[in-house]
Amino acid sequence: MIAINQGERCEVKFASYHVNYPVIISWLKSNNYNFKKEYRDRIVNNLYFDTNNLDAYKDNIYGHSSRIKTRFRWFGNFNENNFGNLELKFKRNIYGWKERYKIEKLRLENNKNLNTIKSTISKHLPFRTKIFFEKNNIPQIVNQYEREYFISSDKKYRITIDRNMKVFNQRNSDKINLNKEAMIQNHIILEVKFERSSYNKIENLLHNIPFRASRNSKYINSIKAVMGI
Repeated sequence: MIAINQGERCEVKFASYHVNYPVIISWLKSNNYNFKKEYRDRIVNNLYFDTNNLDAYKDNIYGHSSRIKTRFRWFGNFNENNFGNLELKFKRNIYGWKERYKIEKLRLENNKNLNTIKSTISKHLPFRTKIFFEKNNIPQIVNQYEREYFISSDKKYRITIDRNMKVFNQRNSDKINLNKEAMIQNHIILEVKFERSSYNKIENLLHNIPFRASRNSKYINSIKAVMGI
């Protein structure tokens, strides 16, 4: 078991329609921060957990200043042999951080028993996290999207671009669903990520992005999609 606690950082999100993707790429190439590709592009997959009452979903909807999201994240196509991490994503006001726990020997395949998935994850967690997970471990949705990674020349600011979102309903089932998609709007999500110490220096960059900042959560959007909201 490996836990990684990332330092506090801010994330500012911008949402736009897919047709504006060339505008985003053009802006990245022309601004004064000289953004370059940081990593290769990859497919991100998340299995989100919540309570029976959807407490994490409600905390976000109601704008609670302190909240936690629980997800298992892995990378690549569904049919690839990729293992992943359980992530607890904490948010306190505008700042956030993550705890990650490497989960070995867990491959998510269509129709795999969800109780088996939960049991495997739980075995890899320390006691405190295991207690929390067992109270917040009801599978809700899987989402999948393509992510691009960029970093400024001074290494202080990172930008990710997520697009081509797919959502799969996991509610009210005992087996994982990686085949039957729910309908969801085809948006692009741009996130600017920076350390807390750089907060007072970010204003110029944010004002130059060609879209408005927006409160946007992939988990919330995915839940709404599978519920038909």
